[in-house]
Amino acid sequence: MDNGQFDNFSDTQSETTSNVGGGVGLSDPVHSAERRRMLDVINSLRNSVAGLDIDLPMIAVVGSQSAGKSSLIEAISGITLPRAGGTCTRCPIKCRLKHSEDQWQCTVSVQFLANGMPREEVFGNPISIKSEVEDRIRRAQRAILNPGVPDLYRYLNSAEDDTTQTDLSFSSNCISLEITGNDVVDLDFVDLPGLIASVGSGGNPGDIALVHDLVKSYIEKPSCIVLLTVACETDFQNQAAHLLAKMVDPDGRRIVGVLTKPDRIPAGEEESWLCFIRNEKEPLDHGWFSVKQPDSRALERGITRDEAHREEDEFFAHALGWSDLATRHRAQLGTSNLVARLSDVLVALIRRRLPELTQDVQRLLEQTREELGHLPTPPAVDPVVQLHLLLSNFSRDLSKQMEGTPYEGLIQSFKPAQDNFRKAIRATAPDFRPTENPHPRGTALRPGQLVRPVQAVDRTSRRGRPRGRSASHSALDTYIVSGEEDDDDIPPNDGRAIYVDEVMACAESAVTRELPVHHPFVVIRDFITAIVEHWKSPAELLLDFEYGRLLQYVQDIIEPHFGNYDEGGLKGKIEVIINQYILSCREKAMSQIMWLLAQEGEPFTLNLPNYSNYKEKFLVRYRRCRQDRQYDGLQSILKAYKPPDPARSLMASYERMIPTPSMVSAKSVASSLASRTPSPTRGSSADHAINQALSGLRLIHSSFRDLDATDFMKLLPVDEYEPALNIMATVQAYFHVARKRFTDLVPMALDHELILSLTRGGTLDAEILTKLGVTGLQGPNRCRELLREPQRIARHRGELLHMLEQLDVAMRKLGNLT
Repeated sequence: MDNGQFDNFSDTQSETTSNVGGGVGLSDPVHSAERRRMLDVINSLRNSVAGLDIDLPMIAVVGSQSAGKSSLIEAISGITLPRAGGTCTRCPIKCRLKHSEDQWQCTVSVQFLANGMPREEVFGNPISIKSEVEDRIRRAQRAILNPGVPDLYRYLNSAEDDTTQTDLSFSSNCISLEITGNDVVDLDFVDLPGLIASVGSGGNPGDIALVHDLVKSYIEKPSCIVLLTVACETDFQNQAAHLLAKMVDPDGRRIVGVLTKPDRIPAGEEESWLCFIRNEKEPLDHGWFSVKQPDSRALERGITRDEAHREEDEFFAHALGWSDLATRHRAQLGTSNLVARLSDVLVALIRRRLPELTQDVQRLLEQTREELGHLPTPPAVDPVVQLHLLLSNFSRDLSKQMEGTPYEGLIQSFKPAQDNFRKAIRATAPDFRPTENPHPRGTALRPGQLVRPVQAVDRTSRRGRPRGRSASHSALDTYIVSGEEDDDDIPPNDGRAIYVDEVMACAESAVTRELPVHHPFVVIRDFITAIVEHWKSPAELLLDFEYGRLLQYVQDIIEPHFGNYDEGGLKGKIEVIINQYILSCREKAMSQIMWLLAQEGEPFTLNLPNYSNYKEKFLVRYRRCRQDRQYDGLQSILKAYKPPDPARSLMASYERMIPTPSMVSAKSVASSLASRTPSPTRGSSADHAINQALSGLRLIHSSFRDLDATDFMKLLPVDEYEPALNIMATVQAYFHVARKRFTDLVPMALDHELILSLTRGGTLDAEILTKLGVTGLQGPNRCRELLREPQRIARHRGELLHMLEQLDVAMRKLGNLT
């Protein structure tokens, strides 16, 4: 909101200022009732929304130190403010003046802003003797300036005086004066500390900026009417209050100027100040006023308020220059006329702001209700029902999360760890090499000594080769578990290599009473057992990961359900009970893993198709590797064989059967052609030899008719390491069947024993109820103690309910005004 709300107001003269001398208009029944209703609404709002984002119409009295501001406040309110050396007003003093038919009374309160919420406490009993107000204000100010003292009322009857050291020099917390009586006008304003230009010996230089910022925080609000006090005894240009007021309101639309101490103007300089009254110098929309307050000698002799008003009227009636002002300008002289104008300006501003205030209050109502809705449910009449409801809601939420939620849930968070577990088990595959060890060990090793744990390997992309890998491995790349979907995860590693001669030596060392060329099954079993022993660590790592993630996830579920029940210990007890329960589930899951490992230690499978397929695949590959190395690429030669074209072969045979005129001539032609044909290559020679061999075999017997060139590999002598190759293929085949089974069963076991056990069968709910001790005769009392609400929440709820009540009242009043 901008200053436009003040436009054109200065052109309207209120009826309340028509009677210059008596100020009767302020007590006019019609205007006074409306004024009071509006001020009551604003006061009600001010109590409710202190510290909140709402701009309420107000009058702020500002001025430099010793500008006569305190005397002006005393003249308006009829009370005496504390007077001492230096700055007396060290915190804002809010004055609420309310006309009534009752006897004069003043109630002093202190207002604090704690945690963003306004708090007001009455400071002592109501005062009916005006002379006692000064001391009460002094004590209230001392209490505000010592926030470290928790007992606010210590200063109410304390013997400490103004010389007592305080924690703060100034404070933004307020003193509130509510003054009622039959001689009191309807007006609300706040008296701000006077601006200071310097500090005395031992003072804090930071107080200069502190007071400046405090005053600015009030008067920069668009709905603040600035009552600017300027002392006529000081050069106008040197008065900081005017500079600050013009800074926040350059056009002077919401400033009401008042000249104080006109009796201190040096003789002959009256015109330099009268031009302000005529609004010729530093013009303001609401103009300039002047008041004359009692001097220190009059105050010492105890001048009354009525006497002060008479002296003020006499001064302006007879003082040089002041008495010569035009009638319309004389309406700007005297405290009564100033108060009347201030009241009119404030009420007009309130009236103009009513639509916006209604919207602001409605917004605050909605925010307050929403904040109340976010607070935990207050303690119920039946604590047993409330506790069971809390546990039921928690159990339902927990069950939903354990069963799995779409997108980023607990179950999804396990996927990377489960994939790493699968890869870790896959990495334990034995690295069988169908070649002899280039560095023989000399002694036969057992399977448990040959199978070594997986070491970290530096890996590259699928197209690259791991660093540090010897060139001799390149020929084996195809034969080391090639064809698996994740082969490249396990690059060959010399440290884990198990060579065919080592397997053979191991097998022969295990022979006892077996027949020749027969090796005991114990060799295969021991290899498998040695491999399975390395599965425990990855399984434990997966268990630890899921256990830790589950603990954190459950803690995140506990917090919104029980986070506000720490006062009675409910949240802490729930955490302990559930953590112990999850720990017991972890132990069961670990037992299940050990059971699975024990089962895998005894080789068994009914998955014959996969097992047989794996074994045949590995056995063929191991044999090919050895044959390629022993027979110099014979397998490649046989594979490259291309049988002759049957059509050409038939034509050649047919030509040989037809007699020619001169056979000698034909032979000579063929010989001539042959002499011009290049010598056949090795490939063509091999093809010719293979073709002759196949043709000869087919002539021997029709059983050889379907032979293929690669069948010649079967004619080679049996490999001396054939038993070892068979063991290697058997172990590899069983490993792949077993590891796929194991990498499925372990996550399933963890899901069953660790995750789903939290919600299966209601066992956790029963455990919580039993260990909380709420199932016996003392159950209701125990529930009530556990559900005890924290004081901070109860206090905050009370503050919000109080604010809601005040906002409701203010909303109704605003409705009546509009």
